[in-house]
Amino acid sequence: LKNVTVEGNRLSQPGKGGGLYLERVADGVLDGVVIADNEGFFAGGLYGEMSAFALRDSQVTRNRAHYGAGLLFSNLGDIGIHGTNITGNEAAMKGGGVLVENSRPKITGAVLAQNAAGGEGGGVYAASSEMDLRLTHVADNTAGAGAGLYLEASSEARVQRSHLVTNS
Repeated sequence: LKNVTVEGNRLSQPGKGGGLYLERVADGVLDGVVIADNEGFFAGGLYGEMSAFALRDSQVTRNRAHYGAGLLFSNLGDIGIHGTNITGNEAAMKGGGVLVENSRPKITGAVLAQNAAGGEGGGVYAASSEMDLRLTHVADNTAGAGAGLYLEASSEARVQRSHLVTNS
């Protein structure tokens, strides 16, 4: 997908991916995509499962869900998020901006700001995942715990040349 807007979608029953649901996608690229104002139970914006793809130079904003309001990645291989703004997303439970489980995301040159979670991980929530966070600004996110970044015991994050500031 290139230069596409996915906006104002809502699941009528609990499900995955209010805006987009990608399953078993290999080597896919989402470039210049706007994912905004969508609602779902698992992932308001984009739900990716058993896939490997890149999200580049995109906007993920004002999406709502119980889990993973902006982006939710489950059982993914390598996922690249490059130069993308993930802002103003709201999760009732976990992962306001991004929720990853059993995945290996590489987030580079991104902004994760003003996202909120009622539970853990206002900016990012990671479970059983290995994450790289590089040249990324994580700021002004809110949550009950881990407002900027929440890692479950089975997760690890390599953070390089990034800013995690004013999260509460």
